[in-house]
Amino acid sequence: MAETLPTHFAPGRYGKADGRPGVQVCARRIGLLASVIARRGAAKTLAATLERELDGDVLTVLGIAPGHWWIESASSARSADDLQTMFEGSASVFDLTDSRVVLEIGGPRIREALAKMLPIDLHPWVFRTGDVAVTIASHIGVTLWRMADAQTADAPQYRLAVARSYFGSFWRGFVASAAEYGCEVSPEVSP
Repeated sequence: MAETLPTHFAPGRYGKADGRPGVQVCARRIGLLASVIARRGAAKTLAATLERELDGDVLTVLGIAPGHWWIESASSARSADDLQTMFEGSASVFDLTDSRVVLEIGGPRIREALAKMLPIDLHPWVFRTGDVAVTIASHIGVTLWRMADAQTADAPQYRLAVARSYFGSFWRGFVASAAEYGCEVSPEVSP
């Protein structure tokens, strides 16, 4: 993650103040966020390399388009340069680490809050654990992926990445969408 969070992101309770919050948010520490795009004819080779070389690493590999992945980690043990070397000319690698803000979002009402902003179906039968969507939230490009659920299926967990330069606009819309359910923003940054 860049050294500081955007000034718009302030811990506290937003909207409905009583009862358990329906939406919970914390920032995710980013050690690495890289875009990996297969070069022409190299998608299968690159996918095999991703599987072989990154097996056992504490990385999240997100398929965001045919022949295009994001690699995300809280650790900075690997760099985009390391990945470029690893893929030996079969991919172009771009470091996105400081260009995105990644949030961990969840809670029993998170789907309802996101439904006000996103034009996609987040029902658990449709958008399952491990699924990724490159979409828009109130006209702002975002990448959303579903993590393992909290203790019950009633509290899905997601990560959401938004371009740092659009974060203020996104955040105002998100807080307004979550306000009726109570939105608790944690001062902690998740590992």
